[in-house]
Amino acid sequence: MGARTGPGLAAALLAASLAAPAAAEERPTPVSVDWAVDGGVTGGALALWIGSEAAKDQLAPPECRWCQTSSLDARVRDLVVWSSTKGAANASNAMVVAVPLGVAVYDGVRVGSLGAALPDVLLIGEAVALSGLIAQGTKFIAARQRPYAYHGTQPLEGVDDHLSFYSAHTTIAFSAVAAGGMLAQLRGDPAWPWVYGVGFTAAAATGYFRMAADKHWLTDVLAGAATGTAVGLAVPWLHRNPSAAGAIRISPAPRGVVLSANL
Repeated sequence: MGARTGPGLAAALLAASLAAPAAAEERPTPVSVDWAVDGGVTGGALALWIGSEAAKDQLAPPECRWCQTSSLDARVRDLVVWSSTKGAANASNAMVVAVPLGVAVYDGVRVGSLGAALPDVLLIGEAVALSGLIAQGTKFIAARQRPYAYHGTQPLEGVDDHLSFYSAHTTIAFSAVAAGGMLAQLRGDPAWPWVYGVGFTAAAATGYFRMAADKHWLTDVLAGAATGTAVGLAVPWLHRNPSAAGAIRISPAPRGVVLSANL
């Protein structure tokens, strides 16, 4: 079995950028970024994440704490795992790079200039770094046994055999798409549904390949998707610039709230 990864995703996102005419003039950035603060948060989160990965033999518990699985996870695993898991693992590794890159490329094309796109790229990177760091910490705490270790289908790798919960690959993909989609909405991009539609489909494929590779259970993937989406939406939202075109506002109303956009 095979998978279309980077080129196919990039083509889909570029095609989506043609769904509406490009703006005749550069739009103001939909977000307000403090380069020192946001750059520091992003860099710090990445440093902690990478450092913890390098030191996981010392940081992770030597044995699994969560060593059993549910009947749902077991049934889904039997349905989706590939006979040749290496191909699925390679596909997931390609997708975890292609999805954030595709989102960033799409954003740059729609914004129209490198300078205007840089704040967006920083926030997409911040969302990925923060969600990835949260996933890494959760892995060490949960110490869940991976499917291949539970079933004995692949050679054991040490502490990584019980760092299953939850899927960092899935988290990264969903956080990048959610951040890119929220930025497109804040910017008033009429093609923003394509970012979510194409992007979340590719992110879901990333999670599927992790299960097909026997690296994660269904609940690992679902938790990664939920956490990545939440962080990805929150980071641009917390940096929104209300004066920019396309800014989304929430206003009180007699029977609830009103969601509006300055397009």
